[in-house]
Amino acid sequence: MAKYSEEFKMKIVTEYLQGNFGYVSLA
Repeated sequence: MAKYSEEFKMKIVTEYLQGNFGYVSLA
């Protein structure tokens, strides 16, 4: 589960850098 959290966290950062964090924050 922890590994999944780390990968998910990295995905969030990537989405944020792409300017899609607004969509992710809705989840």
